[in-house]
Amino acid sequence: MKKGKLRELANSHTTQSAHGVVKLLLADHELMRKLMDRVKSQKATPARQKQAFRELDRTVQSHVKAEESTFLKMIKNHPKFKDRTLEGYEEHRVHETIVSGIKHVRDQTRQVEQMKIFCEILEHHLDEEEEYLFPRFKKYAALSTRRKMGKRFLKVRKATNTTSKQRGAARLS
Repeated sequence: MKKGKLRELANSHTTQSAHGVVKLLLADHELMRKLMDRVKSQKATPARQKQAFRELDRTVQSHVKAEESTFLKMIKNHPKFKDRTLEGYEEHRVHETIVSGIKHVRDQTRQVEQMKIFCEILEHHLDEEEEYLFPRFKKYAALSTRRKMGKRFLKVRKATNTTSKQRGAARLS
């Protein structure tokens, strides 16, 4: 996928404010999958794979903060969602730990392989949310509630995405 298309997909959140939080989460998942494809690409150079991974990491960080502060926060105490919510929080912490470890690996070959393994773990997490959590939530929450959550999600996502970009730029200088 070309950079322009990825940027367009990443920026499309601003035009989706009328959508519910589930649609916004799914749009993030789509972006993450496209970035994961670039990380796992057999044709990509290690430098391109690392760049795709940095973009994926920024996207995941922003997504996790927005998801936890809106979606998961609302449903974490509801009996229908408590187990899945706690699992989601824990998986997010595992993802952070894995990414932190990847950043400390000096051997490029090992680092690229670990990035690919991270993508497999992330893919599993996204699949679980899409297959189990999101459909149940859509049945549980009214569209108006999902839209309100979507607006909050967009605010957090935008703020954390900007902050992530600034941190990334600072690290490169």
